[in-house]
Amino acid sequence: MSLKRLLPVLTATLFLASCSPSAQDGEYPVYGDGYDLNTKDGMADYLKEYKTLPDDYINHDADQLEGDDQPETFETNADSVKKAGEATCKNNELLDISKEYFRGNTDKFGEAVMSSVSGSDDKYSDVFEALNIPDDAPDNDKIMAAAMTSLGAVMACGDEFSDEELEKVAESIHSS
Repeated sequence: MSLKRLLPVLTATLFLASCSPSAQDGEYPVYGDGYDLNTKDGMADYLKEYKTLPDDYINHDADQLEGDDQPETFETNADSVKKAGEATCKNNELLDISKEYFRGNTDKFGEAVMSSVSGSDDKYSDVFEALNIPDDAPDNDKIMAAAMTSLGAVMACGDEFSDEELEKVAESIHSS
């Protein structure tokens, strides 16, 4: 799969981490002690306080994926994102790639995804295993699983992120 083909797929799969909720069909409630996840500052404050994202926040965005954007071998929901994140948190290299992604270093992420999908490297094999993705699964499923790792890492081990890194996460989520 070429990088040119990867970009549209990543655009669709990273919908989970890049689409502002207020731009969708509804807005999220105010969480916790008045955290408004519809704003970058509210999101950053929530992330710094709780070191995770609410399941319904992720499920709402996952429900927006349709047709070809849906993987064949696993469901896109908060549980899947967390499973991908748990596998990521156990692998320092993947955790670093996730953090770099939120800092804007998408090249390292893209290279890691492509090498795992092509089979030349097995960086994401633990993620694929956690989601029960078979070796012969469609490339799009593997790309989707890899794309969920960054946000999943925030959900599963947000305490591994500094406040500055969590602010970058909030900025990434509200960049659209």
